[in-house]
Amino acid sequence: MRMFFGREVLESLEEVVAPKHTALLILDATNDFLDPKGKHYNPAAPGTPAILAMVPQIVAMLDCARKNRVLPVFVQNQFLSEGKDIPTGMLYQLDRRGMALKDEVTTQAGTWGAEIFPRLRPLPGEISIPKHSYSGFINSALDLVLRGSNIKTIVPVGAASSGCVLATAIDGYCLGYYVAVPGECTAAASVEWHEAAMKLLTPVTVGAQDVKRIWDKAAAGAR
Repeated sequence: MRMFFGREVLESLEEVVAPKHTALLILDATNDFLDPKGKHYNPAAPGTPAILAMVPQIVAMLDCARKNRVLPVFVQNQFLSEGKDIPTGMLYQLDRRGMALKDEVTTQAGTWGAEIFPRLRPLPGEISIPKHSYSGFINSALDLVLRGSNIKTIVPVGAASSGCVLATAIDGYCLGYYVAVPGECTAAASVEWHEAAMKLLTPVTVGAQDVKRIWDKAAAGAR
């Protein structure tokens, strides 16, 4: 702990990701992103092997969070039919990135594609929040839920590093949260975009094993 302007500021990773004030944000872990039948799944994309490798890493983080009373929050796209809630500016940007799906809505609310991937589904009573943009904070209840749960730190994981994870991490930082991104728990279809995103996230990138070790140690000390 350090003092800045007369206020206490967390310093060590142990302080930052302490279970009592940390939330694990599982972003866009949906069938459309992670299942081979999903609309966003591209077996030919260079980053697909990393996306596949990311899933068991997130499963392990989620298991550790549940075991040690870290708050898991599931945040995923839930778009309306015909893309009524997708801004034209976003469609323009997606098209320029080669990601537009014509008139086909990805992760449409109520469809199989918008359901959370089976290995990462929430347990009864766990929090699931729909979103309508890259960031989990924009036009969603995420900030209200986190503040109502006395959360100081967010640990965003999931897909994609260059989209939802990056946007949620930046917005979380701007909203005053501490941010810790386990590099093994995020990926993107484009290796180039993933590497660029991780460069931007370098100051808040952490090791998944380090975070899990801290959670296990903190829980053991509390018993």
